[in-house]
Amino acid sequence: MKKSVAIVCSRLDLQGGIERASVNLAHLFLNNGHKVSIIILDCTAKLFYTVDERITIVQENLHFGITQTGNMATRKIAFLHHIVKLRKIYKGLRPDYIISTEYSLTVPTVFAAKDLSSKLIGWEHHHFYWMQKNKFWSLLFRYAYPKLDKVVNQNKAEKKLFENIGCKAVAIPYVTPQQKITAPLDNKVILSIGWLIKRKGVDLIPEIAEKIFKQFPNWSWKIIGEGEEYTSLKEELEKRGIEKNIVIQKPGSPAIEKEYLNASVFVLLSRFECLPLVLLEATSFGVPCIAFDCPTGPAFIINDKVDGLLIEQDNTDAMAEAIISLISNNEKRKMYGEAAHQNNARFSPENVYARWEELFAEFDSERTRK
Repeated sequence: MKKSVAIVCSRLDLQGGIERASVNLAHLFLNNGHKVSIIILDCTAKLFYTVDERITIVQENLHFGITQTGNMATRKIAFLHHIVKLRKIYKGLRPDYIISTEYSLTVPTVFAAKDLSSKLIGWEHHHFYWMQKNKFWSLLFRYAYPKLDKVVNQNKAEKKLFENIGCKAVAIPYVTPQQKITAPLDNKVILSIGWLIKRKGVDLIPEIAEKIFKQFPNWSWKIIGEGEEYTSLKEELEKRGIEKNIVIQKPGSPAIEKEYLNASVFVLLSRFECLPLVLLEATSFGVPCIAFDCPTGPAFIINDKVDGLLIEQDNTDAMAEAIISLISNNEKRKMYGEAAHQNNARFSPENVYARWEELFAEFDSERTRK
């Protein structure tokens, strides 16, 4: 029997990339013979994505003092109290590996799992400099992370950033099953998926879209997501008179395959990323991708001018030109799409699990030496 794995995360009732990645990783371990638990440290045990019934779900509402209620003293007391509760969960499950998905859960894990036999892994999803912390959590972060047995990053650039603060780090990307059916790339549809927030570059859509639809009014841009920029985006599209070319759709189902199959170009406008899962999913369906070359993820997925295009950050003119270059050239679009599908094999379950297996073997070797 292979070693047991516990994945620690916050709520999984949302449709975000981290939530999907966490469920994908749980199934990757399950399908390779591990006993798997998902520990949800939030107010609900509801799931947006389907989870195999063989995976144990444990839910406890622990906020570790990150709350709007109370005062500084009560929040610090809650921090300590919730660490004690978390320790009870770990002692009950006795996992061989604890994989924590967010710094606000990883830091408490270092304290809660002290002197337990579990190997502790911080699994990072955000760009190192993106996640803002107050002084208290910044100090805890700098203290706790170097004590982890390993920090797993999505790419080599993020790995280096964590090594710079004394962490033992490794780069293992998200797992993305390669699809057997690929998009025909004949539909006049541009696709974007993500939160409607400024970090995702939503505020740049109207300017880019206006340039595109002046030349190609028979194309449309489908945007799947929700967030605080929804109203301002709608208003700006109407102001420019291009609202009929753009469909904004709230995420309704985890089965999003049909959206990728219906698209001919995928566009990501983010200002910060780590390894955007939507790009991995799009390439798995053979959809060519265009993204801003932001820190630090798109360049580890897109091979510029081979299977997609990387554009200078926030350069809306260049982005519009890049999108037009693919929607106006069927041959180029399909060549990029075929290459994207082939290159996506790097993120297959077999290849990604092999990387995790190497990490686990490293831990076993350390135990043997001790």
